[in-house]
Amino acid sequence: MTQSAPRTTISDGFCVLLADDHALMRQILRAILESYPKLSIIGEAANGMEAVEMAAALKPNGIIMDVNMPKMDGIQATKQIKAAQPAISVIGLSVIDDKHVTEAMKGAGAEAVLLKDELKKLDEAMRRWSADALNQSSSCETEFPD
Repeated sequence: MTQSAPRTTISDGFCVLLADDHALMRQILRAILESYPKLSIIGEAANGMEAVEMAAALKPNGIIMDVNMPKMDGIQATKQIKAAQPAISVIGLSVIDDKHVTEAMKGAGAEAVLLKDELKKLDEAMRRWSADALNQSSSCETEFPD
């Protein structure tokens, strides 16, 4: 049996994982999120499998999750993440304005599903996450291997 790695606080505030298969979209999201106090981007995943692995390793407070990604879609990734860590907040992003996609993502555990061409609506969620971080002494912890 291996020893568990020491837990190390890496950021004060609300820690966010970005999951999108398009690097440009991750850059746009990063630029938006960096303008909010107490929000820290702690990782970027390019597919659903990476999102699941990174969520387990980094323990973010929230994830912005693309619905359509390779290897594992955002719906399945959200289901797995929420099953393992139900306290993580997930906001889905989609290019498709489809009621079934929204229902599936919310059924997987996402708080909301936003269209990528309506990123202004992301502002409300980020304000709430930032306010939550300011009102709490939350921090993001991760395990670093020895």
